[in-house]
Amino acid sequence: MNGHKLFVKSADNQNEEWLTCINEDTFQLSSQISDNFQISFTAWLSDDAKVSFDMLQGESYVIYDGQKYVIKQCIQKYVDDLVTKDITAVHEIFGIQNFRQFKINSGSDSYSIDSMLKFIFDSPYNTEGFDYKIIGTFSKVDIIDWGNCSGLDAIQKAVDSYGAKWLPNGKTVILYDSNSYKNPTNKQYIWAHNTNDIELSVDYTSIQNGAMLYGATKDDSHTQTPDSNTVIDSAGISMTATPTGKDTKGTISSMSGAPVYSSPTKKIATGQILDNGTTWKISKQVTVDGTIWYRVATNGWVSEKYFRFDQPDDVKPETHSINLVYGQGTIKMDDSDSSDDDNSTSETTTGPASGTISTMETDGAPVYSDPSDLTSIVDHLANGTSWAIFSKKTIKDVVYYKVGVNEWVSGKYIPFDKDGDVKPEDHTIQKVSGQGTIKSDDTVYVYDSAFTPQNKTGVELAKGTQWKISSSVSDGAQGKSWYLIGTNQWVSQDMFDFSGKTDVEPVEVVTPSKGAEVFNSPFTPQKVIRYLFDGTQWKINGSVSDGANGNSFYRVATNEWVNQSNFDFSGATDVEPTETDGTDGTDGDKENYVFTPFFLF
Repeated sequence: MNGHKLFVKSADNQNEEWLTCINEDTFQLSSQISDNFQISFTAWLSDDAKVSFDMLQGESYVIYDGQKYVIKQCIQKYVDDLVTKDITAVHEIFGIQNFRQFKINSGSDSYSIDSMLKFIFDSPYNTEGFDYKIIGTFSKVDIIDWGNCSGLDAIQKAVDSYGAKWLPNGKTVILYDSNSYKNPTNKQYIWAHNTNDIELSVDYTSIQNGAMLYGATKDDSHTQTPDSNTVIDSAGISMTATPTGKDTKGTISSMSGAPVYSSPTKKIATGQILDNGTTWKISKQVTVDGTIWYRVATNGWVSEKYFRFDQPDDVKPETHSINLVYGQGTIKMDDSDSSDDDNSTSETTTGPASGTISTMETDGAPVYSDPSDLTSIVDHLANGTSWAIFSKKTIKDVVYYKVGVNEWVSGKYIPFDKDGDVKPEDHTIQKVSGQGTIKSDDTVYVYDSAFTPQNKTGVELAKGTQWKISSSVSDGAQGKSWYLIGTNQWVSQDMFDFSGKTDVEPVEVVTPSKGAEVFNSPFTPQKVIRYLFDGTQWKINGSVSDGANGNSFYRVATNEWVNQSNFDFSGATDVEPTETDGTDGTDGDKENYVFTPFFLF
């Protein structure tokens, strides 16, 4: 074929023959950049070409100028005494669709074209040795939840997101940027001068001018959810998902791990289990039958009951929805410390605590999803089993310990009297002012912390010496209460006496409040930009629930948000915020519109 080398090779690579049965006039090479690379031809059966003709079978190879093509279509025909085969073979590079990277880099990250491709091509399932080569320069691209795709998907991503062009060379994909792909010839092509075989055609058959237009219509839902979008699960069911914030991360809290579902609506499990204690990025959430599901990967959803958000690197999910409300309230700062209230329903951390269940009840100790609702029993813990404790809260003089996500057990079932039990600590440091005298005849040690782990500093205090006290901790390490007498110098409170003439019983130091913090955003990241004085009244024209750090916020001005807990609405002119008809006092929110598409031809 005019100097071109053409062979046929068996599918097992054991036999190879010159392709002598080809009708050269029928040979076509179809090559379209970044799209199509195949050959087609018709082969004729003859006595001297029978071997190569018989080798033309499905999945056999045709070698053309050193490039291997896989036979995908073989149509054999019989016309009178003539036997032919119509062959279509595609380049072997398309075998990259047969391996897959099942791992996923959850969340949004910035990828170079090389790092994007490397993550997929490094898959252990790339057993055929497919590779890539990059020629030129490309900018980085932000990709969400990258992974769980084939090699061909990755190459298409390079085309769609990076603007790359590609050609095959054996099992290597060569990717070019726009400049590198150009090949100047320094020639002019002039019709009927130095070209003698040009055919120009124009086909208007399928051309029709059309435009997708969007017309604004009034929206009375009064909810701005600019980042909400529709996702479709593996069962083909459409769900409205809302972003949880780009930095949202949670820790799996389940002894048996957390199952991953591709469809939270139909409860279709992927078979993947997320190990207990592992941390996962969360990009979106949906609510199905009252249960919140978090997306940890494309078509990878985990129920909220398996997540906790109280570890150092965890970031609570946020609901990025702004409700349009209208009202006005008064700033009311509470300088009292609610941590001293034995009936505070707020959750406080306990340090590295653990306890053993002690009960004679047949079913074991009841576990509540909401300790304020004793009907919310979700499980029972068997007598003698030990559990890690993450935090506590007190409700109606009863202490409840958190042993899992939305799992609370009454303190009466955990007496902390078994070997290996570690009593909870109250990690609250109270500013105090006072001074006392060491009364103990025993050696009085100074420790570097009021919490576990703590170490002796090597300093010992003599009986009768007096010390100033600046901070206090209740329920700290060793189950004791502690006073701070210097930088990282803590002494057990039972070592002090305050009966001396110059002794002063420590009292709480109340720091005057600057006022209510005003944030530049209700979502993470946010920063304080100013303060609102206590007692001042402010109009409210927006509301966010489940914002930054799990807090709710009111909008008092453009890009100015205040924690809802700082407002009081009991004043004569205060008005509790309610949803509006769209007029909320700011130019940007006077009307809400949705845009529905229609075609114009």
